[in-house]
Amino acid sequence: MGEVFCADLGIAQEKTIHVSELGRSNVIGYLGEPLGTVVRITGVCVDGDELRSKLASGKILLKVHSVNGKALATSVTFFHPYLRDQDSLPKPGTRFDYFVHETGGFYGGVDVPGNIDTLKPLKPLLPDTAFGYKKSLVLHSMRADDRVLEPPDDRKRLLEALGGGMDAGSKSKSR
Repeated sequence: MGEVFCADLGIAQEKTIHVSELGRSNVIGYLGEPLGTVVRITGVCVDGDELRSKLASGKILLKVHSVNGKALATSVTFFHPYLRDQDSLPKPGTRFDYFVHETGGFYGGVDVPGNIDTLKPLKPLLPDTAFGYKKSLVLHSMRADDRVLEPPDDRKRLLEALGGGMDAGSKSKSR
């Protein structure tokens, strides 16, 4: 079996999967929940310069300590997903309590064999640009307060998207 290097964890794994399995599987993210699941996270903001990485330099990171009120065995760090402007980001040391969902994607450069004619000039690979998986968060609410997560109501969401609504006394709004 081939070896897959997990850049974020810094460990080698012996399992190889085919990309088609990603669409058929419930992929568990770094937060311990399936990717795309809205969760409540708490932790502290940190200065990206502490990681001594070009990619994190000058950025605010989220060091997640708990998910849905349950402490993580090891904290997980993400880039702060709030991109309105740099001045509106929280300062390092600020505690956060957010509703987010985890996602990610594959990115980076690849080594092309020298005997292949490429369509565009190749730049030398930088240490932080190797091909790999990049985890990320989508921010839903920066004020989690003490709300309990409720299951999503897909029917209500569909009706609202179609311009209908739900009255307190009926299942659907008539026109």
